[in-house]
Amino acid sequence: DVNALFGVGSRVSVDPKEAAKNALATVQGAAQSLSSLDAKAAAASAGAAVAKAIDKAVNSKDAQLQQLRSQLLAPLNELQARANELLSQAQNGSVLLLGTIVDSLGIDGVSSSILNPGVAGLPNFAAFGITDLKIEFAPPTNGSKFSRLTTLGATVVATQAWTLVGSIQVTSFALSVLMSTDAAGNRKFSGYLQGSVALGQGFVFGMYVPFNQPGQQIELVLPQVTVAGVDVNALFGVSSGTSMSVSDIAGKVSESVQTLGEDAKSALLTQLQQSAEQAKALAKQQLRSNLLAPLSELQARANDLLAQVNNGSILVLGTVVDSLGISGFTSATLNPGVAGLPNFAMFGLTDYKMEFAAPTNGSKFSRLTTLGATVIATQAWTLTGSIQVTSFALSVLMSTDTAGNRKFSGSVSGSVALGKFVFGLVVPFNQPGKNLEFMLPQVTVGGVDVNALFGVGSRVSVDPKEAAKNALATVQGAAQSLSSLDAKAAAASAGAAVAKAIDKAVNSKDAQLQQLRSQLLAPLNELQARANELLSQAQNGSVLLLGTIVDSLGIDGVSSSILNPGVAGLPNFAAFGITDLKIEFAPPTNGSKF
Repeated sequence: DVNALFGVGSRVSVDPKEAAKNALATVQGAAQSLSSLDAKAAAASAGAAVAKAIDKAVNSKDAQLQQLRSQLLAPLNELQARANELLSQAQNGSVLLLGTIVDSLGIDGVSSSILNPGVAGLPNFAAFGITDLKIEFAPPTNGSKFSRLTTLGATVVATQAWTLVGSIQVTSFALSVLMSTDAAGNRKFSGYLQGSVALGQGFVFGMYVPFNQPGQQIELVLPQVTVAGVDVNALFGVSSGTSMSVSDIAGKVSESVQTLGEDAKSALLTQLQQSAEQAKALAKQQLRSNLLAPLSELQARANDLLAQVNNGSILVLGTVVDSLGISGFTSATLNPGVAGLPNFAMFGLTDYKMEFAAPTNGSKFSRLTTLGATVIATQAWTLTGSIQVTSFALSVLMSTDTAGNRKFSGSVSGSVALGKFVFGLVVPFNQPGKNLEFMLPQVTVGGVDVNALFGVGSRVSVDPKEAAKNALATVQGAAQSLSSLDAKAAAASAGAAVAKAIDKAVNSKDAQLQQLRSQLLAPLNELQARANELLSQAQNGSVLLLGTIVDSLGIDGVSSSILNPGVAGLPNFAAFGITDLKIEFAPPTNGSKF
């Protein structure tokens, strides 16, 4: 059915996010009806029900998007075949065209030709066909003898393609509109348009534009780009435009559970926050494994991406420019041809996000609240010498709060090869709580992290003294909230808590010292075995050596040999490896933007 090809028929369906909200409201009501003694049980029940509802909503949304993708992103030859079949049916009278209706009226001087504007970029509206019509009446009210029109809707589709500009062609198009009337007589108009657009003779993307449909958003439907069966956005730790992270879910629920009792709310939010933290840690570990994949695997991914570009499966910037057909402006202009810079024409758009909010302050137009995109490099490029960017992704997001304040944020992530050594880099900007990540492979000797062998803490470890200070600050804050009559009890409690924290810190320090002693004073043969294992890893490219960095720069007359002083008693510094790096930034102060 041609309507199914455009997802028509969803006028009466319930948005999955709305269903989740309804489930949450139901659970809140049930929780409130319980006594305070049952608060924790209510919170657990609420958490389970909310999680289940949101999971169902997200899965439903994913299923809808996947269905829409399969319909709108069919191969170009299949879309053209559909258009030809529609045109054939229109010509044999099987489709009710707008032109047929006008001609049938038999009005002198008025024919279907008036529906063809003959303007570049616009279609022949006479060839638009009505494929769906919905009319509903309600029983008479207020003493009237006539039924009331409550619903009137229709869907029209284009039975032939048309060119917008250059080689940008609308290959399929549908417009669905609906007028509904509530019990009070208020009328509401809604609908959407959607279709497929071809850029040149290869790439096709879909577009879905709803209007006056709460919970529905504009969808720019791009082909899902996968490498070795994995979504390419996931390889760079970028969430898709329609996905909801665990943190997002926790945030949404946090806003909605304010009506719960304090105990129930606290238990529920703690549970959700723990899930969010676990998901965040897992995502970080996954990102590390993706960015620090072996060089051969990264090169295979790049080749896979380039092959998909060549067969028209990825929307690259060069295709967009060439499709515009502007004289003197082609994809070649996106290639700067400067050493160290990539060919931007080969950057592909893999994710797009646009969201609108309901009109406010008497306006009739929706507000743009979110606009974002992700572009990736579909081929590697050389920075200098043998330093090569093997993978790269840039994700940007503009969001607007309820007060109208706009915020720009995003991230750059990718993998860089120094010869055969690979490291990962994640550079977030304007994302509180996130810091630049310079990802080095974990170097282990005998199954133990090499940093731990030297008593070096990892980048994310907490110093026990800092933990004690934090405990003290927390207890002091709690003591201050108590009345003066409870001062002694508060002081005793604070003293006990701080003493416990410091004791833990001291014991931890002793344990660390004992561990360090056993590692540094190991038998000589064990120390020699460690050294041999490290050297082996350095030779196979698993350790970032200072010599590798110098050689990768490709500076004439400068090589790793300059790091070897050749002086008795001094080491070869070229064989020193970087095993840990820590960089942290604080928020801007004093009006600075950096």
